[in-house]
Amino acid sequence: CFGSVGEVVRRREARLQELRAEARSTESRLSAAVDAASSQLARAQEGLRLKRQQLEENRAAISSCGAQIQSSQVTEVGARALREEAERAEEAYRRKQSEESCSPLPRQLDAARAEVEGRGRRISELRAERQRAAAAAEGGAALRMKRTDLEAKEE
Repeated sequence: CFGSVGEVVRRREARLQELRAEARSTESRLSAAVDAASSQLARAQEGLRLKRQQLEENRAAISSCGAQIQSSQVTEVGARALREEAERAEEAYRRKQSEESCSPLPRQLDAARAEVEGRGRRISELRAERQRAAAAAEGGAALRMKRTDLEAKEE
């Protein structure tokens, strides 16, 4: 009687060990699946956050472009004012050119400029001549010293 009870207990313990091993395996498999799902969820949430951020940046860019477009639009009144201002500026320019063409000042200025340039060239020529004269004087002095030395040796 005890032999069969002992056998039943052993079988049940073996079965219990099998069930525990199976439970550990199932728990491990389910834990890995939960970890994978959590990781996938985290990636999806990060992707969603990045998409929302990009969407906000796009909205801000669209808003900025809209503001730029509105600020750069030229109204008919503004265009007319710009045309009138350009016409006034052209008229003032033509008047100024006309006044300058009648005035002797530009011709006098050109003549004075030519005279200054001519005098500048003359100054350059005189400086060059002075340098040549200084070099010749130096050469002459050296020659006189040699002549004096030779005359002194002859005596």
